[in-house]
Amino acid sequence: MLLAGVALALFVTLVVLWPILITVVVGLMILGMLAPAVAWLEAKGLRRGWAIAAVVPGIGVSTASTLLVLVPRLAAQISEMMSHLPDAQRALAEKLDTFPALAPLSDAVRGARSSALLASAGKALFAHSAAIAEVIAYGVSAFFIALYLMIDRDRMPGVAVQIAETQLAADERTKSD
Repeated sequence: MLLAGVALALFVTLVVLWPILITVVVGLMILGMLAPAVAWLEAKGLRRGWAIAAVVPGIGVSTASTLLVLVPRLAAQISEMMSHLPDAQRALAEKLDTFPALAPLSDAVRGARSSALLASAGKALFAHSAAIAEVIAYGVSAFFIALYLMIDRDRMPGVAVQIAETQLAADERTKSD
């Protein structure tokens, strides 16, 4: 009975801490992604602080410019798709009519109200907006964990940082040979 209670307590603890564990793991992945660029700049003669100061804004600028290019295009495509939805619905129903086995399905496609479906999708997106904001917040937290680990690597006794640096040093040795 005691063993079952301990197992249950460990399970509940794992469930509660799961988002934090995932955030730390993603932060370590970001660290692994940024560490080679920082090491390369250090090898070129830049001090570590300046190398980090060059890489972090570079990542921010590249992310922001990617979003500036992708988000308007995505919005335009969604708007275009919504304007063509009734025509696509009608074309699909006509195509289904050509197959006798799928003819009953064409009535269901014709009867679907695309405006109601879009309104339902909008409500679902709004309902999930808190979860989307939470994922974004965890991503930002993971980035700052990686930044902290990069800046304060000398005082971090973590095994993951040592493994990452050992792997990076081994990769650099194989490249120089």
